[in-house]
Amino acid sequence: MIGYAMDGYGMFELLDEAGKEPYKLDDLRGHYDHVRGYHYHVGTAGGNKFINGFRGKTGGFSASF
Repeated sequence: MIGYAMDGYGMFELLDEAGKEPYKLDDLRGHYDHVRGYHYHVGTAGGNKFINGFRGKTGGFSASF
């Protein structure tokens, strides 16, 4: 796992345990499995996008120091 997207879903590496890109990714580079639920797989190294958008609602954050 690389981290979490701004909508709270997990972001995972491009290749799976077998060294292959997961199949049946949706337009946002995400899919569902029974272990992790819905999650994203990042795009290719050197690309300008990790994922193609967000499935869930994004949150906000503000802080005052």
